[in-house]
Amino acid sequence: MSEESPDTRSYSERYSAPPEPPPPPPPPSSGSMDMRFIAVIGVGLLAAAVVAALVLRGGSAPPVATTPTSSPSSVAPSVGPPSTPDADDLAINRFWVLIADPKLSYHVETKGGGKIGSDAYTFSESLDVTGDSWGGTERAHGLGGGRILSIVTIDTNVWFKFPDGWHKNIEHDPYFRSRPFLDLGTQRDLVVTGTVEKGGKTLYNLKSTTNYQPYPGRLIGFFSMGTRVDLLELDILVTADGVPVQATVHILAGGLGDDGKPQVDAKSTRTFTKFGATFTIKPPKS
Repeated sequence: MSEESPDTRSYSERYSAPPEPPPPPPPPSSGSMDMRFIAVIGVGLLAAAVVAALVLRGGSAPPVATTPTSSPSSVAPSVGPPSTPDADDLAINRFWVLIADPKLSYHVETKGGGKIGSDAYTFSESLDVTGDSWGGTERAHGLGGGRILSIVTIDTNVWFKFPDGWHKNIEHDPYFRSRPFLDLGTQRDLVVTGTVEKGGKTLYNLKSTTNYQPYPGRLIGFFSMGTRVDLLELDILVTADGVPVQATVHILAGGLGDDGKPQVDAKSTRTFTKFGATFTIKPPKS
């Protein structure tokens, strides 16, 4: 399988018409580095402003929100054949067939974080996902606050649990969507770059191409992201059956600061399990 030639242009230079997130509020007058994010607030402030907040994820899925009702799918990671062009094509084709299912279900654990200038943050999540509905817990620390938050999302209905109980909101931000998987649009978004051995299994590495244009905020724990993305790299490890095992993303944004370093440098790693399991995502009881 041929590899694409390296593209040294910035993310913004490669895309003349990137996807537009919901209209952000007017930008702040301050030109400070951390104001490049539109309405990024620590999760500790989410009770006062549920929309336009930084949601950072983690913990175990709350019983009230998600109830596994069956064992994991029979689709299991396989050792797979040696890496050959035919095996590469088979793995990536099976992956696309799997994630095209509008009712795709799985469990995901995420850990991530990074720096905005000199300010560091972390986020994590533990979620059960069925189609475009999901629920679990999210955790944030840094950038003005931090807390653990239970959350349930069904279509545009989103419930957040605070100390005084559950609160419902109607949200249209792409952050609350699980489809398509990792914002992947077409098969041109990925290319197989080789294999790795992990846990005694052969896994195929699917790397993003310059065609990949995701909603970057969701990948690194932000609702609305209003700064230029200079570099975005996604790597997904899948089995020979096309089942995702792990995905990592690295984003540089906002250009270089006075110290010559990227103003935003963020990474996250997602681990996937229980593909095909049945999860019941339902509105929480008041």
